[in-house]
Formats: sequence, structure tokens, C-alpha cells
Amino acid sequence: MFRILVVDDDKLIIDDLISLIDWQQIDCFTPDSASNGKQALAMLESNPYDIVLTDIAMPIMDGVELIQEAKAKGIRAIFLVISNYDDFVSVKEAMKYGAVEYLLKYEITAESLCQQIRYAQELVRKQVHNPDSEAD
Repeated sequence: MFRILVVDDDKLIIDDLISLIDWQQIDCFTPDSASNGKQALAMLESNPYDIVLTDIAMPIMDGVELIQEAKAKGIRAIFLVISNYDDFVSVKEAMKYGAVEYLLKYEITAESLCQQIRYAQELVRKQVHNPDSEAD
């Protein structure tokens, strides 16, 4: 089963994302959560997460910084970015540092979230079979 970390400074968003789908049905443990990038980075350093679903705009450490720091530390989680803003600069920055998908919060449905988690799971599987390559 896959381990998921949801990172957002809005507890309601975290709760909504976690309750949106049946995680076990898509081969995932119920996600853990963090309220900012700094907290998430500490969790990633001490726990092996497969997939991180992170907000871009957060206090203390934003999502782009989280991805950049995690990758610099050799953390191989797959990052999916979520935001309320359709901001090309943020998308470009997140992708530059290793995010594989960018989702607008107001467009997330159970179906779209499952689809993106399945995509991330495939990337995790590819990493396991070819650990020297980056997932992309």
C-alpha cells in the first residue's frame, strides 16, 4: 500500500481531500497531513512517503520550497501540487523542481483525485524498478 502525505495550511482542505475518496480502494493508507512545508519536510525525512499532495501557497515554507528541499535531500516521493490559483509562474517553478502534476483545488473531484493518485502510483512503481532515474 502507498503512503500519502497531504500538505496544506487550510485544515478544511486537508479534511476534504482525505474524506473525498476511499484510499484503501486505490491501494493507499489513509493519508497523513502537515500544515506547512517545514512540517512536511520533517515528516518526509523521518517517514517514507510515496506521494505528496501539496499546496503551493503556505506560510513558513511554501510548496515549491518543500519540493526543492525534499529533492535536494534525496527524498524520492512523487509530488502533486494543488492550488487555488491558476498561476503559470507557480506551475513552472513547481514542475522545475520535480512536481509531476498541478491541480486546481476547485476542480478536484473524487474521480480526478483518484486518477492523479493512480498516475503518481505508476511513477512510484517505475522508480522502484529503475531507482537511478527520476520519475517524469
